[in-house]
Amino acid sequence: MPSVVAAASSSKRAIADFYGGDFDLVILCHSLFLEDHQRLAESIHRRSPGAPVVCVEGFRRLGAS
Repeated sequence: MPSVVAAASSSKRAIADFYGGDFDLVILCHSLFLEDHQRLAESIHRRSPGAPVVCVEGFRRLGAS
C-alpha cells in the first residue's frame, strides 16, 4: 500500500482526522504552540498508546516573535 500524508490546519482537525483514520506516525510541526503540541500528543496517546508522535520545533532567534 502506498504511503499517504494528511495535513490538518488545526489541532481540532488533526484529532478528528486521527480518530477517523489509520495512521502509522504523527508529526506535529512547529507552527503549533508548545501547549498545543502537548495536548494533541496526550490526546493521541490516550486514543492509541502505541502511535509514535514526533514533535518538530523550528529554529527561532531569541527575541524574535
